[in-house]
Amino acid sequence: MRVVTALLLTISYLYANADNNCILTEGLPQPTNGLNFCRKYTKNACCYPPHDLELEQALRTLLDTGDSCRIADIRDHPMSILYCLPCSPEQPKFVRDGKVYLCQSWVDRAFGSGKTLYKAHNLNTCGVLVSSPCVNVNETEIPNRDRYVCGDDYVFPNEGMSVETFLNSERSIGPLGLSVEDNYTFVVVNSTVNCFNSAETVQLNFLFVIAVAAATLIFLAEFTNAENLLTVFD
Repeated sequence: MRVVTALLLTISYLYANADNNCILTEGLPQPTNGLNFCRKYTKNACCYPPHDLELEQALRTLLDTGDSCRIADIRDHPMSILYCLPCSPEQPKFVRDGKVYLCQSWVDRAFGSGKTLYKAHNLNTCGVLVSSPCVNVNETEIPNRDRYVCGDDYVFPNEGMSVETFLNSERSIGPLGLSVEDNYTFVVVNSTVNCFNSAETVQLNFLFVIAVAAATLIFLAEFTNAENLLTVFD
């Protein structure tokens, strides 16, 4: 029994420390004081409440394309899931080498595919409000400026445009910290590992394997003890 416990603790420690630090906090995921926008990650997050507020405000501005295009709760829009990626505790697993990996299966569920892309969420007719870059008198871009400070413009996805192309088409479409303006590129992959939203499934499967292995070892240990006990009575 002690061997099994030690094995579980060792594997759990190695698994918990196998990832890189979070992008926004530059540390490991941890419980926070409470997130409103990305509240599903409150118990274990890669962001703090100020990040959560900034992500929500940025998305509201991105989707500010008229009263008829608004939805009751912004958290119901698929873009809200994208904008909460920086807060996900699994974020270090699907952000690698300047790329943010999205699972094709999740993209299809959230946005549809082919010519129906975005249609269910009115992005065809509503578009998004992107930020205009700040430039000086020589028309040279001024770096390190907040979004929308120097103007904005409406952008509409083309018929049948893929999610990958759309997210990378404008610097300010992606979430803060993980957008093109932050030198990240979105990549949609047909995979079951190391991409959002498969990381949680992978983790559960991994832990399930450990649990089954542990249960088997415990059973064998108990079974061996029972056999030894019977041998004594024989």
